[in-house]
Parts: sequence; C-alpha cells; structure tokens
Amino acid sequence: MLVFGNGAVIRLNSGVTAGQLLFLTNEKTKKEVVCQVVKSKNYSSASGYVELEFTEPAVGFWGMRFPSTALCCRQPRPAALPNPLALQNRFSL
Repeated sequence: MLVFGNGAVIRLNSGVTAGQLLFLTNEKTKKEVVCQVVKSKNYSSASGYVELEFTEPAVGFWGMRFPSTALCCRQPRPAALPNPLALQNRFSL
C-alpha cells in the first residue's frame, strides 16, 4: 500500500471501476473516509492495484503529516505577467 495526503494506492481482491465510491477505514484510528476509484491496474505478475482519492479533505486520516502540495510543487513566478488573453487556455493543478 502507498499512502498520500489525498488518497492511496491499495491492492483489492474485488474488481472495481473508475468512478466507483468506496469506504476506506483506518483500522488503527477507526476513522472512515469516502474515496473514489481513480484507476485500477492489472499486471501479469500482480493484479488488483487501485488508485483511490479522498472525495473531501481528510487531514490526519493516515496518522502522519504530508508536505503541502502548494509548497512542494510551487512554480517560480514569471518576471512579467503575460497578457490575460494569452492565459485563456492554460490550466494549473
């Protein structure tokens, strides 16, 4: 299992589909969150890996702290702001 601040990658024995909602329980803390299946992967050597994303923020669900996405992925600011019309089709994550 891999855990992230906004979800996890886990291995399931049951088949799931992208978009499906699941309840995920942290057995140590007994906290429960609703997750959405982002994608499911099946490999010849291993199957059932599922990428889950929390449907709403769940700070502390895993009982550990994660770096803020805003801090770790911040892009440097450009020296001059471009024309607003040039930004019309740009998206940032």
